[in-house]
Amino acid sequence: MPYAAIVVVMALHFTAVDHLVRHWHPAAFDRALRWVFALAITAGWLLGTLTYLPGHVVATWTAVLAGAILLNVLNLELPRPSGPLWPFLVGVLVFAGVAWLLAPG
Repeated sequence: MPYAAIVVVMALHFTAVDHLVRHWHPAAFDRALRWVFALAITAGWLLGTLTYLPGHVVATWTAVLAGAILLNVLNLELPRPSGPLWPFLVGVLVFAGVAWLLAPG
């Protein structure tokens, strides 16, 4: 069950990033970038399915990915000083609550 939640969260994150990149670089995105993104996700899934990695390698790359997502969220999604902070804080609380409910043990 926790993996299903991670898949949903990552899909939403990739969708948001996809729209941002399309907004920033519309011609390049329509010509090639969408295919690069689709191939990268497919290649990552295939490698993850067909290869074995020791636990410490998976933990390290998970931490790197989490840090990159956190920096992305703080940079792009945190409201600017003039914007309201409450929607962001509600999202943080909802995500923390879901993570707490799905945490093993």
